[in-house]
Amino acid sequence: MLSLIFILFVARAFYFMAEHYRKNKWGYAVVGVISFYAGALSVTLILDSAGFDDQLLAAVVGSAVGIVTCRLTYVYLRKEWRQSMGVIKNTGTPLDSDLMANDRSLNKN
Repeated sequence: MLSLIFILFVARAFYFMAEHYRKNKWGYAVVGVISFYAGALSVTLILDSAGFDDQLLAAVVGSAVGIVTCRLTYVYLRKEWRQSMGVIKNTGTPLDSDLMANDRSLNKN
């Protein structure tokens, strides 16, 4: 039951992100769910093939890796879509350069 609730949250997050960037909403909701299960299943299979016997710990570790895989997929897609829309532009300046310039001008007076 807990995994079903988590999957709904994952699908919802990917759905609304895809809607924001005008991509296929349901397709990317499915991509989010698949990324979770791919991460969880891969670690669980690796632990099982290594002879790991504690099923509960394997499930917890698999779920944790699935969450990380899902988050990495989300961040990667969001970054790619922002760049394709021209939202992120690399200016080559530090993030606080305007604040640093204002601070220098205040110190001169």
